[in-house]
Order: sequence, then structure tokens, then C-alpha cells
Amino acid sequence: MLIGALEAGGTKFKCAVAISSGEIMKSVVIKTTTIEETMQKVVNFFLPYHIEDLGVGCFGPISLDKKSKFYGQILDTPKEKWKYYDIYNYLKDKLNCNVYINTDVVTSAYGEYYFGFNSLYKNILYFTVGTGIGVGVIYNGNVLQGNHHTEMGHITINREKNDDYLSTCEFHDNCLEGLASGNSLDNRYNLTYEQLENREDILRQEAFYLAQGIYAYVLAFAPDKVIIGGGVSHQKKLIPFIREEFKKINNGYFHYPLLDDINNFIVEPKLKDDSGLYGAIALAVKKL
Repeated sequence: MLIGALEAGGTKFKCAVAISSGEIMKSVVIKTTTIEETMQKVVNFFLPYHIEDLGVGCFGPISLDKKSKFYGQILDTPKEKWKYYDIYNYLKDKLNCNVYINTDVVTSAYGEYYFGFNSLYKNILYFTVGTGIGVGVIYNGNVLQGNHHTEMGHITINREKNDDYLSTCEFHDNCLEGLASGNSLDNRYNLTYEQLENREDILRQEAFYLAQGIYAYVLAFAPDKVIIGGGVSHQKKLIPFIREEFKKINNGYFHYPLLDDINNFIVEPKLKDDSGLYGAIALAVKKL
């Protein structure tokens, strides 16, 4: 029996049918347009396969409280036309299948844990640095979640000296997302990724901010791996700079054996840009 997987993003929806080993049999990428058009294309893709289980990683925020009547509903998202859309029940009803849903970043984290590293490492931090910043945590092999999903991209960080840029977060003047997201970089510098690659000064500032968030969560969760994904992470110099800044912030304090080999501690995703899609497969396999 084939498993369905959906990675629902603000610009595109990735759909796949796969077997439980993670081998993808068929996939498609659908441009995110209106709710009606996008979701109908998603349903049309899956219907011929008669799937019983569908894993979904979706942009958020999403209601993940199973006791709530709003479970599986997209909440107050900045993507205006998708606010309060009940994606969970729509897919469940139209495809007549079980649906297992979580946020895109948590799903990516689980994909790296389950398929990327074959469950070898039980504690994983996954940072996605794209339009916004999100963090997913796999703790002792389980998805870390309270009565709602975490918003760790909004941790407070210290500004670099002489940085008086206006945060892109409307709620916080000095949170990680407001100062270091792709949206922040675009508003600050208006550079293409190709131009950004040659701006070491900007990438070092970006690394300084990201390393603060990473360091805080490493202290909190003591992970085996820190994985940095998302569009901004494609800058080849960025992760090496983050490692440097991380060591500066630590200043010899935290003696953590894995830090001795920081190049294998703070890493890029094994699954590249498909962490979320494979994570959705894993959600369905494990029925999470």
C-alpha cells in the first residue's frame, strides 16, 4: 500500500506517493495559488493511488491540540488567504484517508531524524532559515511538542554593535526571525543569493545572529546534531561562519564531546531540500 506525503509551502506544494522504506514512486510540485485551485490539484494527484495514510508538513501556525475543534487548521498565518483554513479535514474528507499533520519545520526535523540519519541520532535540532525562521526538535526520538507547536524563531538575541536596522518582526525589536530571516536580509540589502555569496560582511553578521539562537537551544536540549536548512542556508560560507561564531559564544564553557568535531555537529540537511517531504512520509509511516 502506498503512503501519501505533502509538504505544503507558501510558494509550492510538494506531493509524493511512496512506500514505507521512503522510496518515492511518484511526485509532483504544485505552485501555491488560491486555496481552491491548489487543493484541488493536490487531491487530483493523490486520488488515483487510493492511499490510506497521508503525512502533511504545513506552514503555520497550525492548531495541533487534538482536543481542540480547530485541530489541523491553519491559524493566524501571514499568508492572508490561507488564514483559518481547515487543511486537515479537507484532505481527510476528500481523500478518505488518515491524515497526520505537523508544522513544516517539525516535519523536516523528523525527516532528517528518520530517513536522513536513519534514527541513529535521537536528539536533533533542525533550523530552517528562509522567509522566516523555524526550529524543530526531535528529543529522544520523539517530536517535542507542548499543547501547541513551538515558536523558537522568536527567541530574543543581542544585536550586533551599531546595528540599528528595524526588525522585520512586528512584535519584537530583536528576535532571531526579525533580524536574521530571509525576509530581514531582503529588506536590509535587497540582494540576490548570488550577490549575497560575495558579501562576507553580511554573512558574518547573519552567522552571528543565528549562532546565538543555536547556542541557546544547544544548551537547552543537548542535541546530537544541529541541522541548518532553508533557502538562506544555501550560502556556502554561512554554515562555516556559524560554527566559528558558535565557538566564540561558547568561549570554552560547555564541554560537550560532540563539539570537538563541530564540522559534524552543525551540518546541512542530509536530505537537502526534501527534508519536509520525507518527513511527511515518516509521519505517515509512524502514524504520528
